[in-house]
Amino acid sequence: MRTYTRPGLADAAVELLGKLGMAEAIIFGWSLGDHIAIEVVHRMHGLMITGTPPVGGNNITQGFAGLPHAGLASRQNLSEAEIDTFLEAIFETSVEPFLRDPMARTDGRFRKRLFEAARRGRC
Repeated sequence: MRTYTRPGLADAAVELLGKLGMAEAIIFGWSLGDHIAIEVVHRMHGLMITGTPPVGGNNITQGFAGLPHAGLASRQNLSEAEIDTFLEAIFETSVEPFLRDPMARTDGRFRKRLFEAARRGRC
């Protein structure tokens, strides 16, 4: 699925904005959102990034090296305990239940294919 790549997610965002009748937008990204915002920036006007995308070039996996949740970021299937570990690694102990539910519902193919595409240079 092309949508499960950074350019594919940027395409989906631009298509949605087009359907909403928005010719210009300010994209506010965080973490993966930073990467998607960078993909969108040449298609629209405006960009705001918080923090820093973890890596340059096509090596997205480098941004996760040595982190407690590193192996979980690209796995298709996560147990409930692994979801908790992943969220706690990102948000520390302030994980709100509303953050856990979308993570549990996320199509696991997304994580897997995003990292596979990155490893093949399709970022």
